[in-house]
Amino acid sequence: MEKHRIYELFQEIASQLIIKKPSDHILYVKQCLQHAARSRDAPRIILLCPLDFDGKLLAEYLDLKLGIKAISLQDVDAFNSSEEFASNVRNILRKLYFEESGWLFIDFPRTKSEARALQSVGILPTHVIEITWTDFPIESSASPSQYPSTASSQNSHDNIFHKTLDMRNLQDLRSVYSSVLIQVETAGRTYEELGRACIALARRRKCSTPCYNFRVVLIGPRGSGRRSVAKYLSQKYNLVYIDFDYLLAQTRLQDNAFGITLRCLSRWGIREKSDIKIKIIENKLMGSECLKKGWVLFGYPITVEDFKLLDLLATPPNRIICINVDEATCQERLFSRKFNIYTGSEHNSRRSGEEADVELATHFEDCEIVVNHTLTEYFENVTSLLRYAGESAVLVDGTVSERSVKEKVESCLSRAPSAPPRIRKPKEEIKPEDIEFDPDDPTDFKIYDDLRKPESILSLV
Repeated sequence: MEKHRIYELFQEIASQLIIKKPSDHILYVKQCLQHAARSRDAPRIILLCPLDFDGKLLAEYLDLKLGIKAISLQDVDAFNSSEEFASNVRNILRKLYFEESGWLFIDFPRTKSEARALQSVGILPTHVIEITWTDFPIESSASPSQYPSTASSQNSHDNIFHKTLDMRNLQDLRSVYSSVLIQVETAGRTYEELGRACIALARRRKCSTPCYNFRVVLIGPRGSGRRSVAKYLSQKYNLVYIDFDYLLAQTRLQDNAFGITLRCLSRWGIREKSDIKIKIIENKLMGSECLKKGWVLFGYPITVEDFKLLDLLATPPNRIICINVDEATCQERLFSRKFNIYTGSEHNSRRSGEEADVELATHFEDCEIVVNHTLTEYFENVTSLLRYAGESAVLVDGTVSERSVKEKVESCLSRAPSAPPRIRKPKEEIKPEDIEFDPDDPTDFKIYDDLRKPESILSLV
């Protein structure tokens, strides 16, 4: 899909459907697909030039090299409003059928209203090239015989941008076309050199990527390095970092009915059930930040029941990565981990030999009873979790260096999922009274099977 730009194609078709609102959507999409096969790679360029720059001379060079027809404001019929202006431009494109070879607008649109009017009729550029002065006006080193001469080349500064772009209009045009705007500096280059630069930019498209966010679940015991990997992925891919234990503690402190319930359960020593934990996760994952950026979650799910409830959310995880580390290695890492009581920095006492330092202390979650309990719970459930995940889970060896683990996890994100989703939402029961029948559909005689008794079958033997 990326190679043939399929997503970009349907994104453009959807935009045109919203703009033009055809009466027959299916027929319009069919025509768009046929037209796209011929002209989807044709550049559609708007050229914004300063007052003392000969945009028509540059347009002639682009016309010669790219084969796109330049349209100036002089080619547009008289108009009294932005809507009439956009309609006249559309008539020119339809009459000359420039869409197959592309088009180039030289000295328009001039204002934000004209740009919006062009967008409202579906005239959308692929590139908006703004020429900016960084030196004194330059003279073309090309002779007139190198490309077709016009009246504009004989008098390069006459009738150019007769209605100039002031700074306010230029800023408005930049905001309207910000997604496709490209600024090209003169920097002492000739018109030919600027033309070659514009051609290189016109042949390069900004890739439209699908609205696809990473939703990563890291399965691993404490001491496997899952926290470091989650922080790395969060920073590298701009994902929301979610530590379930920290999220649970935050929710428990909230001054609402849910927080009061969690505090009561904690006071009585009762662990939260799966239906309560999934509500905490759902409130976080359905937030605008997670929906927009994606997320990386660790510490959850704990059991298969948790996993099934997580898969039933509207945005289930699309990457399951398990960091595989044995229990003895996890215990060794956790028992040797110390924290500075003043700065909070983490240290390895066995590696640095700083266990005697009075400033280093063991975190209460790293005491032997808590570590053994959490590791036992994890290794009791990890086999069933991986069995449920099946081929959609990727195992990563966590006993190697931290850098190698991060690289292997990152490679899992860069390639496509290895298996289809694990579970889908249960299909809703369709009631007969909710089914709409089309009179033109062929009659299905099976509907009468429940209305009449089946005919008896006589044996011929």
